Amino acid sequence: MKPFHNCRYDIAFKMLFCNENNTYLIKNFLKNTLGIEVEKLQFLNNELAINYLGERRKIVDSLMCVNDNIYIGVEVNYPRDSENSLRNYCFFQKIVSTKTESSQDYNVGDTFIQIDLSYKLNKKYGIVEEYRPRNKRGNFLYVENVKIIEYSMDKIINVWYDKNEEEIEKYKYLIMLGLNKKQLDIFCKKYEGDEYIMKYKERIEKLNNDKKFQRFVDYETDVRFKINTATNKGIATGIERGIKKGREQGIAKGLKEGREEGIATGCQQVAKNMLKKGISVSVISECTNIPEQQILNLR
Repeated sequence: MKPFHNCRYDIAFKMLFCNENNTYLIKNFLKNTLGIEVEKLQFLNNELAINYLGERRKIVDSLMCVNDNIYIGVEVNYPRDSENSLRNYCFFQKIVSTKTESSQDYNVGDTFIQIDLSYKLNKKYGIVEEYRPRNKRGNFLYVENVKIIEYSMDKIINVWYDKNEEEIEKYKYLIMLGLNKKQLDIFCKKYEGDEYIMKYKERIEKLNNDKKFQRFVDYETDVRFKINTATNKGIATGIERGIKKGREQGIAKGLKEGREEGIATGCQQVAKNMLKKGISVSVISECTNIPEQQILNLR
């Protein structure tokens, strides 16, 4: 049985909801999560500007401007850990900073909202959390127009399995994003009169039947395994060299250099293989963390 990729995969979410030619799903998503009636929608470049050479690339799942003055970023975190929450926060602040600096003054008329759809979130978090810069007592905000809303998707999906009808009705438009094929079929029978849910089902099934999408998702997973395998193999080879070199210059220094050499060698080999497959330089760079110019040099 072929795998069913639902929207816990950020690629599937982006392909369904970030389609400039068909904004029905994203408009309804924003209406049901934020209560915003979308009259005007513009997708923005989701790769944020790099300001200096050593700064890492900043790519968010979705970035859009709604009704001319609401900037919304969406991140699918599977899983969400402390590292990617810090990354998301830094990227979100970058968006706020970029849009503020580009205006003529510090415009507080714009609103900035980050939506996190987080899986495998620590149990201490509630089903929905809102983060805003407040004072210690929590009785006033430091900044009025910035907030992060995080949904604990595992808890939301469990509402469906727990058969809590009141909660199911409340979170139905988020529940559907994380259901497997069998449960989605059952879910859609319950809500067969809901146009939004039916449209989502139609498009996620069409996407999963698209051979190009399947190859892309499977290839991305395969690339990650190959990177890990090549890196580990490279590390092992590098460590051997490092031990030998370490006898002369110090084991600690040799191990460090060997590990770095092994990682670089493994990632470069994967990049070469991807180039042969015709994969774009930008995708290779994102998967291997090798700068695009270095990848071009590998040719």
